Amino acid sequence: MRWLLAVLLRRHLPGIAVMSALVGVAGVTVLPSYATTYQTESARTAAVEMAAHNGAALVLYGRLDPPGSAAAMYLWEMGAFVTIGVAVVAALLAVRLTRGLDSDGTVEIARAAGLSPRLLAAASGVVLVVAAAAVGTAASAGMFVHRGSDGVTTEGALAWGGVVAATFLLTAAVTALAAQLVATVAAARGLGMAFLGLAFIARAAADTTPGSSPGGSPGTSHGSYLATAPDAFAGVRHWLGALSPLGLRGEVTPFGTVRWGPLLAALAAASVIGCAAAWIWARRELHAALLAPATRHTARWRRPTRLPVRSVAGFLARSTLGATLGWMIGIALLTGFFVGMGGDVVASARAGRLDGGLLEAQLGHGDPAQSYLAYVGTIVAILTAGYAVLHVTGHAAAEREGTLEVLRGTGGRPWRPLLGYAVTAAGASACVLLGSGAVAALVAPAVLPGDDMGSAAWQQVTGQWPGIAALAGVAAAAVGIGPRWSALAWAIAGMSAGLVLLGTLVKAPDWLIDLAAFGHVPVSGIVAAQAILLLVGVVATFGAALLVSRRDLAA
Repeated sequence: MRWLLAVLLRRHLPGIAVMSALVGVAGVTVLPSYATTYQTESARTAAVEMAAHNGAALVLYGRLDPPGSAAAMYLWEMGAFVTIGVAVVAALLAVRLTRGLDSDGTVEIARAAGLSPRLLAAASGVVLVVAAAAVGTAASAGMFVHRGSDGVTTEGALAWGGVVAATFLLTAAVTALAAQLVATVAAARGLGMAFLGLAFIARAAADTTPGSSPGGSPGTSHGSYLATAPDAFAGVRHWLGALSPLGLRGEVTPFGTVRWGPLLAALAAASVIGCAAAWIWARRELHAALLAPATRHTARWRRPTRLPVRSVAGFLARSTLGATLGWMIGIALLTGFFVGMGGDVVASARAGRLDGGLLEAQLGHGDPAQSYLAYVGTIVAILTAGYAVLHVTGHAAAEREGTLEVLRGTGGRPWRPLLGYAVTAAGASACVLLGSGAVAALVAPAVLPGDDMGSAAWQQVTGQWPGIAALAGVAAAAVGIGPRWSALAWAIAGMSAGLVLLGTLVKAPDWLIDLAAFGHVPVSGIVAAQAILLLVGVVATFGAALLVSRRDLAA
C-alpha cells in the first residue's frame, strides 16, 4: 500500500497545498480589514441588524449573531466563500480518487501488483483525510496569527479549522458514495455538484426560516427579515440546514458560543458514509456501477453510426455537451437567483446600511444597482472560469488514461489535443455566459431600479469572457509544462478571484487588483484590458502547444 499511497500523494499534494495556502492566506490578510471597518460597537450593531433584515445577505452568508466581532464578521461573510470553495475541491478530489482511478488505469495496476480492493479504497481515504487535515490546519493557523485580538480565541480558531476540515470530509464522503452509483467520472462529478447545490439550498432555507437561531429551537425570536409568523415547515428546514455540510459553520459558531456537538456529528457521519463508499467500492467489479448506463440494454437495437466530427475540438465539444449544458443551466439559475435577490442589497446600499464588509467594498463606488450587477457578473465569471480550467486540465487526465496515446497513434500532431481542449473550454464558457447573461437581462429590470438594467446585466455577465479565455489559455500553458502543473492554473484562478473580490477590502494596490482576470467590464463597449486578456489567452495557448510538443506524455 505504501507505493500506491506515495503515488497518490505525489499526484495530489500540489493541489492540496494550493488549496490550504489560499485558505490560510485569506484568514491572515482579510480578518484585519473587518477589525478596521467595524471599530465601534455601533458599527457592529448596525452590521448585525443589516444581516438580520437583508434577505440577500441571509441567503448568501447565513445568520450573524451579536455582538458582531471582527472574527464573527469574517466567519459570516468570508467563511461562506471558504466553505463553498473547500466543498467544491473536496467533491472534485473525491471523484478523482474513486472513479478517476478506475478510468486512468491505476486500479488495474494496483490489482495486478497484488493490492486488494480494500487497501486501494483505504489509500484513497487516507489522501482525503490528509487533504482535510491540511486545509483545516491552514484555516486555524490563519486565525491563530490574530489570536487575542479582533475577537479571535484559541477555542474559536480550533473550531473554525474543524469546521473547514469536517466540511471537506463530509462532502468528499458523500461524493465518493455517489461515485459508486454511476460508471463515469463526468457523471460522478455531476452528482457531486448536484449534492453541493442541494446543500446550499438546504442551508439557505434553514437560515431564512422565521425565528431560527444557532443552538436554539425553531420559533425562537431572531429578528429575521422574514415574517415572524409560525412556519409549518420551520422544523424540517432547520434540520435540513443542520444536516447540510455548508450549514456546519452556522451550527458550530466558532467565534461565538462554540458548539462541538454538530462538529463531532459531522465527522461521525463522514466516517460512516466514507466506510459505506469503501465497502461498495471493494466489492464491485472494475468500471461497474450500481446504476447501469441507460444504453446498456438498448445499444443492440441502435443502428451503428459514425460520430459527425472531423477534429479533436469537435470530438471534445460533442463528448462534453452534456456537462456544458449542465453547467449552463446551473449557473443560469444561480444568476437569476442572485440578481433576483439584489433589490434588498441595492436598497440597503442606497440607505447607507452597508457599513463595511465585502458587499460594501463591491457596491461602495458609483450607482449601487450597476455595482451590484458587476458583482454578480464577477461571481458568474468565477464559477464559469472554474468549469473552463477544469475542462482544460482534463488534458492531464487524458494523458494518464491513455486517450492521448490513441490520438497520437493515428498520426495527429502532439499539440492538437491541447489546443482542442483550450478552444472548446473558451467556446463552452462563452455559451455558459450567454445563457446566464440572458437570464440576468430578463430578471434585472423587474427587481433593480434604474434605466437599461437589462442591457447592463447582459454586459456585466457576457463581458467577463475575455478574462475566462485568458485563464483557459494559462491553464493550457500549465498543462503544457506537465500534468502535475495543473495546480498552477487553479492557483492563478483562485488569486484572480481573491483579488477582484477582496482587493479593495484588504487595501491591495490598484495595479495588483488590475492583474486579476475578472472585473474588467465597462458599462458598455470594450476596454483595452479586455483586448489584453484576449491576447494573453491566445499567446498562452500557442505557448502551450509549443511546450506540449517538446515533452513526452505524462512527463
